[in-house]
Amino acid sequence: MNKLISNLVITPDSYPEENKSYPVLFLLHGAGGNHKDWLNSSARIKDYSDNYNIIIVCPDGSKTSWYFDSPVDSTMKYETYMTKELINFIDSNYKTKKDRSGRAITGLSMGGHGAFYLTFRHPEIWGAAGSMSGGVDFRSFPKEWDLAKRLGDYARFPENWDKNVVINLLDSTKDRSLRLIFDCGVDDFFCTVNRNLHQKMLEYKIPHDYIERPGKHTWNYWVNSLKYQMVFFNDFFKDGQISAKASDNQNPAGMNIFGQNIVFKEGKYVLKDEATIRRLKVFDVDKAPATMFTIYKYSPDEIKSEDYNRCTTTSYVYKTYPSRELKLEVDMPNGKGPFPYMIWIHGGGWRGGNLYGHKNLSTYLASNGIAGIRISYSLFTSGVTFKDSWTDIKDAIKFIREHAAEWNLSVNDFGFAGHSAGGHLSSYAAMRTEGCKLLVSFNGIYDITNVEEGFVPNKSFDPYFGSTREEKEFASPAYFVPKKPPYCILTYCSGDYLVDKDQVKTFEKALKAKGAKVEVLMKDYYAHAGFIGGTDIYESTAIKILETAKKILK
Repeated sequence: MNKLISNLVITPDSYPEENKSYPVLFLLHGAGGNHKDWLNSSARIKDYSDNYNIIIVCPDGSKTSWYFDSPVDSTMKYETYMTKELINFIDSNYKTKKDRSGRAITGLSMGGHGAFYLTFRHPEIWGAAGSMSGGVDFRSFPKEWDLAKRLGDYARFPENWDKNVVINLLDSTKDRSLRLIFDCGVDDFFCTVNRNLHQKMLEYKIPHDYIERPGKHTWNYWVNSLKYQMVFFNDFFKDGQISAKASDNQNPAGMNIFGQNIVFKEGKYVLKDEATIRRLKVFDVDKAPATMFTIYKYSPDEIKSEDYNRCTTTSYVYKTYPSRELKLEVDMPNGKGPFPYMIWIHGGGWRGGNLYGHKNLSTYLASNGIAGIRISYSLFTSGVTFKDSWTDIKDAIKFIREHAAEWNLSVNDFGFAGHSAGGHLSSYAAMRTEGCKLLVSFNGIYDITNVEEGFVPNKSFDPYFGSTREEKEFASPAYFVPKKPPYCILTYCSGDYLVDKDQVKTFEKALKAKGAKVEVLMKDYYAHAGFIGGTDIYESTAIKILETAKKILK
């Protein structure tokens, strides 16, 4: 770029005396800032260097470089500067550990984007990365922070924007050995895009830590956040889990085309959960196709990133307990309406998960005219039972109906959808909610009274569902099929080692006995979540659901 760029380098107190190589943390500033921001705003920066015995480098990323090479401004080549010039300078002039196992990078806001952007594009350089309140998808801010100067006008050059947002880089991120941590304050204007990134990482099965805590887009939040990220990076530097040779991306763990996790052992790829699959006789591993032992990376084909963005999301509290709130989020199509809608209920084994679990599918349908309402509910913890979760779901339905006119919903044109435990709960709600027109259940559980041994739910769930047959029948959708059942799409995968194969057969039989129209989508070898993300059948499944919803919800 033909200019001098300032950088701040902080070395630990031990640096002059010890003849050793030090790990390096690159700490990036946000928009409008410079290389001195962190030192001026956090009195503990030097302490972190001393206490963790690391070198901290604070580069100057210009006020609004966004740490990439601008496709429209040749004077802004900060990706090249960071990955070629700065790395070489630091390694040549300081006693550094000169491989990815000794390098981490994090930053705030624009710097959070930069840290993830640079790491996803250059995993051979950094083995760990963090982001604090990161602008990981800035397309909703086309007139802010000189972005148009760096990428061109959004309306004229959308491809420049799409190629340079962090959330879209996940589509080409193959390295599952990266150690990732990011967080955002719940009152931060970047909170939604960070939640979206978290959800996409879950769907792509990218290991990461994600945290939300009270806070806004302020230095008070970032100074506190860095304290926790330093612990994360210290563990990374100490663990030594990433080999320097991993920069060649040799033998990474990952996912095959069926959504099954595979790992490299003794010179070959094997199924991570092979022992469980063999024990439960899910399928014959020895006769599995070669693709079972080959890394696969989902790449968007028919559904592009913009196909999730033609809608508006709004969050509401629909119920308040003394110690917590239950929320729902409404994904509303652009346009006049009134709109038919799907109520999405997340999975997570009844003990976990959250309302972001089906955000991609919900926003995809919403971007094509079918509104989505994603709801939370009380999870199975001490004292919480299935009846409590069902009461929450009924209260959410009531809240939706009370606000249907305000949200411009076609109140009587609705369905339910969910995966796993969410498949169970959405099926239950569809059977017990008068007027439901459509059910989409991915690998759900339908008869709690008759679960094959080794599959879920097992006896550990008795405090939630109940231990008697009567209690389990009450929690089973198969026992509540109405006289006029909804149109049903049920999925099942023969590679599912969580839900037994008879569940879908039992429910299909009960539905058809009442005259229901049922489509059962079956796939051999695919994993429990094979239909909903990260595999080659995700897009065709999403398109199928959209087409069916348009046909039925009218």
